Amino acid sequence: MANLRKLPLLALGGEAFASCYFQVFIYPRAPLMPWGDPLQFAENGKRILNGQLPYRDYSQFTLPGIDYFYALMLRVFGERAWIPSAAMVMLAVAVVVLTTLIAKRVIRGCSALIPGVLFIGLALPNALWATHQWFSTVAILGAVLTLMGRVTVSRAAIAGFLCGIAAFFTQPKGAAAGLALVLFFLLQARRTRCWADFWKRSAAACAAAAASVAAACSYAIKTAGISSFISSTIVFPLRYYPTQWQNTWRIYGTTITRSEGVSHLLACCFVLMIVPFAYLTLLGPDFRREDNETKDHLSLIALAGAALFAGVAGAPSILRLVTASPPAIICVAWWLQQERSKRIILYAAVAVALVLATIHPLREQQHAAWYLQTPTGRIAFLDRPRFIECEWVAHRVRARAPFFGNFPLSFILDLENPAPVNLFTLSDYTRPGEVKRTVSALERSHPSLLVLSPEMYEPAGTIMDVDHLAPFRSYLRANYHMVKEFSTGEQAWAENREPVR
Repeated sequence: MANLRKLPLLALGGEAFASCYFQVFIYPRAPLMPWGDPLQFAENGKRILNGQLPYRDYSQFTLPGIDYFYALMLRVFGERAWIPSAAMVMLAVAVVVLTTLIAKRVIRGCSALIPGVLFIGLALPNALWATHQWFSTVAILGAVLTLMGRVTVSRAAIAGFLCGIAAFFTQPKGAAAGLALVLFFLLQARRTRCWADFWKRSAAACAAAAASVAAACSYAIKTAGISSFISSTIVFPLRYYPTQWQNTWRIYGTTITRSEGVSHLLACCFVLMIVPFAYLTLLGPDFRREDNETKDHLSLIALAGAALFAGVAGAPSILRLVTASPPAIICVAWWLQQERSKRIILYAAVAVALVLATIHPLREQQHAAWYLQTPTGRIAFLDRPRFIECEWVAHRVRARAPFFGNFPLSFILDLENPAPVNLFTLSDYTRPGEVKRTVSALERSHPSLLVLSPEMYEPAGTIMDVDHLAPFRSYLRANYHMVKEFSTGEQAWAENREPVR
């Protein structure tokens, strides 16, 4: 009987695996061309395997958890293009399973599966990048599940440890989750009038969180120095990270477009509507009618969800909001299943989610694809301009050659970036010191080819831009010439002594 009770959860985990897998792989096993932040972190993992370290040899503003993860995967499996995609599949399954196990504590019967279904169909398709945001979410959901049973000092310590792990990947989310735990212990103490338990649990959680972060970061601090570590992980995120508009609250809602189809538009709207507004449902009479245990569970879920949102509120892109959505989805599902009239809305949403969970992977599988054999494996492209650019570069550089510019190409073609950064921007996000160190690194390594985005080779276009790239452009014009302009907007530059035809 116990095994039979696990079947629905196993089936839902299987649905999450299949839906995610067929959105990031073309059957049977060709990964879709990975892009964006996961490739930056994979590049950093490759740097670590080559003897470089964060904060000392290359720039990084998160704690090093995500870099260490990719370094481990590359060490175990080799430099393979499928690693970011496979990591995303495993993360999706983990989030769905944890969400369902948490939902079972507040939603009775088979309805506890509903949050997982809603997540798979209406949230997941907008965030298929295996970044540090997902790892911290998994750790925080694990902390919530730990406290769903009897809250003891040892459980509080385990939850605190998991919050420390969350901070090891995304420091704002981990810190906010630690505060959420203390607030949860405070709410319990106010109800039970047992303040001794509050102090013991809070102390255990905070000590475990601090110890886990300190232990995990000790090597990076030792090798880079405490000054460089603090400057990179505290000063930079607070002072320079928000200088790009994409890293501010203004990005909220701006990523909604119809270019990716109505299904993605529905998924975006769903996430924007419930994060963080779902927690208002706990202010109504439905919450007050629940027993004390359920109230505690719902309060913990809401506090954890608020912590996840607080960790991304400074730059609430749709991807970051999706990583903060599981607790909100649980709260919405709990609220909608309270009354028959609201259950109609809930079941309609489930039907839509089930349809979208099928449509999204089918659309990817039926899309015209182009394939390229690279040093990191066979890769599928759904974007022909990207395929043409990658194919052109692949035919003109050899594996392990020095290369700077387009960091996804650097990873999938197994090239070596000699610079301390993966990209430049027209903002204070790119520091003058990084530009100087990059020019020095290029002068030493002499890459035969660079693939650059417009802001790297064109002066600032508006008075709002902050341009620190003049030394790089001077070096570029003196030592390279443009040989190819791609329809992606990027340009290939060949070293003057080695023209590329």
